[in-house]
Amino acid sequence: MGLFALGTAGLSRAGYEAWRANDASRELGDLAPGVEWTDQLQATYERGQRAEKRATILLIAGGVGTVAGTVLSLVGWRSKPPTPASLAVIPHAGQGSAGVVVRMGF
Repeated sequence: MGLFALGTAGLSRAGYEAWRANDASRELGDLAPGVEWTDQLQATYERGQRAEKRATILLIAGGVGTVAGTVLSLVGWRSKPPTPASLAVIPHAGQGSAGVVVRMGF
């Protein structure tokens, strides 16, 4: 279950990074033609590139983690180890009564 949760967190973060990359792209795309390229615009461009790269990596890693966690959960859920046969003899004493409880499991 932990691998599934970690994968889901990676997918969530990938969505956030993709949003950041799209935000930087939109910000640069809204510039009027002929605007001088400044250091601030370059920083926005680089921020968008980094966010896009992180989004791609997190999308792949998160997808793999989510799928692997799901598969491991299903395999573990379906292949529970067999329960060994058991026998328990438990003495019982109550008000006005006494006895033995025998519990068997297989």
